[in-house]
Amino acid sequence: MARMRGGSTTTREDAADLTGEQPLGQDSSVQVEHKSNGTAVLYRPEVWGWRPVKIPRSSIPMLLGSGWRISCGDCEQQHDENPNSCTGREALQYRVCPQSSCGKRFYDIEVVDDSEESGEIDLARIVDEKSHPTTSADRTLARMNQHIRVFHEGLAYERGLMSASAVMAGV
Repeated sequence: MARMRGGSTTTREDAADLTGEQPLGQDSSVQVEHKSNGTAVLYRPEVWGWRPVKIPRSSIPMLLGSGWRISCGDCEQQHDENPNSCTGREALQYRVCPQSSCGKRFYDIEVVDDSEESGEIDLARIVDEKSHPTTSADRTLARMNQHIRVFHEGLAYERGLMSASAVMAGV
C-alpha cells in the first residue's frame, strides 16, 4: 500500500516509484489507497449571520484563529446550509430558480452600508436609487435573473432577459 502526498497515481510505474519496488508486469494489479484527515463543518461570519462551510480538518486551527466558529454564532447550534434553518435570527426571504431541474435559492442578503450608520458622508459618492435595488423583491429578482442568464440561456430568452442574438453568440 502506498501513501500519496499529492496528485494521482495512474500507472503501475508510478505506483512502483511510490513504493520503491520494481514495476509489475501487465497482468499484475496494484492497489493504491489515499487517506486524508477528512472534512469538518465550521461557521464563517457573513454580513447576514454565520454560514456553515465544509473545510479540510487540517485547516481548523487556522480558521478558528481567523474568527470562524465550531457552532453558529447566532443560535449556538449546528445546522445545515440553509440560512433559514438557524433559530437565532429572522428568516431571510428568498426566491427559487424557476428551472425545474435547478431549484437554486436566492436569499435576500442585504449589505448594510456602514458609512451611513456612522454618520460619515462622502460628498464625492454618487447614490443612484435607480441602479440600487432597495426592496427584498428587487434584490432577489436581480440575483435570480443574473443566474438565469448565466446558467439557463433558453429560459433567459423565453423571459426576455437575453436577446436572440446574444443567445446565438453565446454571450
